[in-house]
Amino acid sequence: LATLAIQRIKEGMSGEKTATGRDLLGRYLAASQQAPNVIAPKDVLALTISTIHAGSESTALFSSFLLIHLLKERQVLANLENELQNAKLAVPPAFNDIDKLPYLDAVIHEGLPIQTALSGLSPHDANICGTMIPAGTDVSVSEVLTARDKTLYGLDAGSFRSERWLHVDKARKAEMDRATFAFAYGRRVCTRQHLAMIEVKKLIAS
Repeated sequence: LATLAIQRIKEGMSGEKTATGRDLLGRYLAASQQAPNVIAPKDVLALTISTIHAGSESTALFSSFLLIHLLKERQVLANLENELQNAKLAVPPAFNDIDKLPYLDAVIHEGLPIQTALSGLSPHDANICGTMIPAGTDVSVSEVLTARDKTLYGLDAGSFRSERWLHVDKARKAEMDRATFAFAYGRRVCTRQHLAMIEVKKLIAS
């Protein structure tokens, strides 16, 4: 990764004398040029490595599971292909174009709960269904179970149905989003979640 990052930095620096900041590397280089005492060349390297590596395994895992489900759900795949073809996207597609596609967004939201359980520490005492969980206890939350809540997602919560994200009002969709915590919350929230969504959308659309 370090070798790849160094290569990309050299390419970015040789492209123009002044970085424009049109991509993440360009922004890092531009910031380093403007404030070299704050962001030194070694910091640009560290940021570039982090950008390449951060969340790579989890994003790849999610993308793989999503593709598997699309192959199983032929009607969902057909609907998605129809939307993508009608959009007449470039190859590779521009994010601004695919970010406006409602069915693609619904497919990804429907797939987000396909993740492993999240773990952490209970910050304070909690009583869950009559069981006392003392503060500091190791706990895990199954995202798969929360995404199967029929009172929130409907009686067919156990099935892969992207349309559930299309035909709901904003308040209900926000509630469904809160129960889908693929990127965690609070201090442990994924800082690269937006980059991950860009990667997944571009991959699936391609």
